Amino acid sequence: MEELLCQALLRRVLRKNIRTEQEFLSYAEFCKQILFEKAKELKNVGVRILEAYDRTRSTLHTIEKANASNAAVAALCGRIRKELDELVPRNFPDLYSIDDLTHLPRYLKAFELRAERGAHHPEKDKAKATQMEEFAEALQRMKEGIGPSTSSEKKAAVESFRWTLEEFKVSLFAQELKTRFPVSKKKLDEMRKEIERMV
Repeated sequence: MEELLCQALLRRVLRKNIRTEQEFLSYAEFCKQILFEKAKELKNVGVRILEAYDRTRSTLHTIEKANASNAAVAALCGRIRKELDELVPRNFPDLYSIDDLTHLPRYLKAFELRAERGAHHPEKDKAKATQMEEFAEALQRMKEGIGPSTSSEKKAAVESFRWTLEEFKVSLFAQELKTRFPVSKKKLDEMRKEIERMV
């Protein structure tokens, strides 16, 4: 994880189009001032994500163990585990901006609350899940449709759709955690239609 965080930091700070010696020297001086600060920021958010990930996985394990003979709860935990691994893959520091990384602990907490509540009322969880399934499927199709000729505008719109869907999940399963912006099925549907019109 330290290596992943280090590589992510270097890419964030050093991936810059520099064409002149003066630009290079100026940016090198700037990097000396910000590198430690950026490293500390990335490390702190990385630790918070790993702690939240561990808590969520532990909660899922505890619920599965306590409900070993309950097929509905096992299925719920399986779905959450799949979403968890999609949201926080091994290379997560390299995938997301620092702003997006800061929201991962909240999304992980939403998974944890969803599992705890769903274990008591799996049918309620299933009803809520159906509200977001069509958008999750749409997102998967969008990702599969991205290729070398896809415009940067469309790629950014798909990324925005992805985070809006995560916020929608928070609004469905853990309202007390609050969303970072207003979100609804209508908003997601409008975003999806707009993306479908893009090249």
